[in-house]
Amino acid sequence: MHPALIIFLVSLVNHTITWIGRDTLQEWFRYLYMAVFKFSASSKLASMKKELFETRQQMNMTSAQDEFSKWAKLRRRVDKLSQQVDEQNQVLSSSQFMFSIMFKAFMFVLNSAVPFVLNWYFKYVPMFFLPPGDWFGPLGYLFSFPNAPVGAVSSTVWTTVCGRVLALVGDYARELCERETIQEKPVSAAPYESKAKPVQVPAIPEKKLDETPTTKDAASTLKRRTK
Repeated sequence: MHPALIIFLVSLVNHTITWIGRDTLQEWFRYLYMAVFKFSASSKLASMKKELFETRQQMNMTSAQDEFSKWAKLRRRVDKLSQQVDEQNQVLSSSQFMFSIMFKAFMFVLNSAVPFVLNWYFKYVPMFFLPPGDWFGPLGYLFSFPNAPVGAVSSTVWTTVCGRVLALVGDYARELCERETIQEKPVSAAPYESKAKPVQVPAIPEKKLDETPTTKDAASTLKRRTK
């Protein structure tokens, strides 16, 4: 296989891991690891939990005063099953912890060690040659940095170019997916707003209760009462 294709595939794998997410991949592989290598232990734990639940229900339904011997026997069984469940949980937890360490070590090797080893191994190997002639001027020396022949593209430059192009493609794909998701969401219609102006009702002055009538008003009122 050509060295340029090998470096491109490694960069593609690393950027695919970045797109998916390390936590998501770790959860997928952890589930696969537990289903394949720890299936018997997981099944044993599930059966013990089921038996513990059923035994505990029987103990709760048994009277400790009327059926003390039966209740004590169930109690001992519950304690024993609880201890076995705790031990099995510790075994599976240690297995998951070891898997987490191995997964992180594998990710470090794949993301950092493998590109470094490839660049060092192919440091004198030209990935491909540029067109003959002074097309790129002084950039031709930059493309061959650090150890490739002049007029060729080095492994270091090729790794950088692959990583940059894949990052741009990933950003564009993510932006396109987010745009399609936003377009698929239903747009709620804006509430109808009436443009008619509200009718202004003239304010009616309130009559003050503590207002004392004037002398003229009192005289007219007294005259009407006299009539």
